[in-house]
Amino acid sequence: MMADYRSENNRIDIRGYRKIIRLAGTVVVEKEELIPPKFEFLRPFTRYPWIREYFTGTVVSFLRKK
Repeated sequence: MMADYRSENNRIDIRGYRKIIRLAGTVVVEKEELIPPKFEFLRPFTRYPWIREYFTGTVVSFLRKK
């Protein structure tokens, strides 16, 4: 089970994560934070859709049922 978790869930990109949330249709994203992998000074780059995939290491979301 952990091998599947490491190989599938931890390798998802932001676009894939948001698609899963949208297609589920049962939750609403209350808050989402994109965190750079190492250096905090890279955080501003997580705001731009065309490059955020490269500068985001972790996505923290608070979800609420619809």
